Amino acid sequence: MRRILRRAYLVFLLMIAGQSASWAQKKILPPPADREQARRSFAQNLARAINAAEADYFKKHGVYASWDTLTGLGEFSCTGTK
Repeated sequence: MRRILRRAYLVFLLMIAGQSASWAQKKILPPPADREQARRSFAQNLARAINAAEADYFKKHGVYASWDTLTGLGEFSCTGTK
């Protein structure tokens, strides 16, 4: 009797694990128009951040900075801007 209950319990756990794995794989993607809008927004905000960093550097040093200079100063990193 215990053996049957253990097997039933094991089958039940495997069914639950299989269900949760399939639910985790389903990702709801936004419609293409929303994704395109998000990409545009990111590009505009990045351009604004670069422009602001260059203007700040120009104000302090009298010359525009290269991308290497801006990243070297910590203006831009993997986690974003200052």
